[in-house]
Amino acid sequence: MPGVIIYMDVNTIVDPAAAWAALAYQDPYDTSVGMVAGHSAALIDPANDPTGTANGSVSLVEDGTWIVVEGNGQIPISDLEAIAASLKPFSARPGAL
Repeated sequence: MPGVIIYMDVNTIVDPAAAWAALAYQDPYDTSVGMVAGHSAALIDPANDPTGTANGSVSLVEDGTWIVVEGNGQIPISDLEAIAASLKPFSARPGAL
């Protein structure tokens, strides 16, 4: 079982904050909306999942990049948030084209 999987892709979500709110409305037990690195984020906390099947994840959009950090069901949401906050889209890195 991997520890963390990181996905980064070109963003196609028109309104990320509204998308995260809709996710939280759909599954309020383990999903909430928070802020990560100054950006609205969907937070799926495995500790709050009544079924015990959620891997946990943080999803956000930064500088046109959709970033998802997925855990393994054992990693606390605060750790997943810290990992997501440490990531920067390629376009935000010094010397990027």
